[in-house]
Amino acid sequence: MKQLFLVRHAKSDKSMLSLADIDRPLNERGYSDSHTVAKQLKAELQNPVLIISSPAIRAWSTAMVFAGELKYDIEKIVVDRELYETSVSDYLKVIAKQNDEYRTILIFGHNPTISEVHAKLNSSSLLDDMPTSAISIFQLETDNWSEIANCKKTFKRMLIPADYKKF
Repeated sequence: MKQLFLVRHAKSDKSMLSLADIDRPLNERGYSDSHTVAKQLKAELQNPVLIISSPAIRAWSTAMVFAGELKYDIEKIVVDRELYETSVSDYLKVIAKQNDEYRTILIFGHNPTISEVHAKLNSSSLLDDMPTSAISIFQLETDNWSEIANCKKTFKRMLIPADYKKF
């Protein structure tokens, strides 16, 4: 059995218009939401874990927040160019090429592709878009990441920051 966590990056700071899209950082809410959801994630994880992120600053920053909350060595975060401005098939290729020693993978990416990957893996999904900082959790009935396209996949649940904020 494998676990796959699809994580949409947190809210970014759109006020910095002079920055290229890939360089846009998180805003204050983005950092807060990342911490909120990452804390909820701890109980869901099976070890060993691999964190893979898009090279965009907002995705990588989200991954770093999660790494901190999960006590994961930030030096071990894998940055993969195939998770930025690419397709569902590119995301699936990134997952399929991972070492089978990892039981759990967290993928930090972008909309619309991360929501499209969720829909592809969960054929019964009615999801339009994953909210920022949302985590879509899947269980895969395989021992090999290379079988992601053909193995049985079960959508477990989605973690959304708004579900955990106290008012």
